[in-house]
Amino acid sequence: MNFKNILEESDPDSWVECLEDYQRKVIYDLGLEKESPQTTAKKWLSASIGNNANFGTQKSSELFFENVKEEVVKFLCSDNHYEKEKSKLASMENVTQMYVVAVISNAISPIVGTANTFLSPVIALILMSFGKISLNSFCKSHYDEASLEENL
Repeated sequence: MNFKNILEESDPDSWVECLEDYQRKVIYDLGLEKESPQTTAKKWLSASIGNNANFGTQKSSELFFENVKEEVVKFLCSDNHYEKEKSKLASMENVTQMYVVAVISNAISPIVGTANTFLSPVIALILMSFGKISLNSFCKSHYDEASLEENL
């Protein structure tokens, strides 16, 4: 499956299943079956936010989550961000969810100032929260290039 298809056609729950066993166990221990993916991601982040760069978070997992989510949206929707990584994904014919999570985590981890292995579950949960919406529809509802450029 190619990058766009895997984003649009994957069962939302399967994004968590692509994580390492220890990550998946913690995600479920944090209450994924009872909470939304976004709430679970915030819990994951709050478990050890002190070991990460502030990235404007003022030690708040809520703000840190929003910053990570913003970077994921840029990755998926912007033509001006993460071009090299997206080009690599687009050129591949058979992409796995685990690989997509790894590429996105590796790309944005230096931007948000945390390790990619710490970020991978958050990326998987964010992708899970998108559901089965088409990439085009998702970007139209979550990404506004003009307002983003004003804030940079």
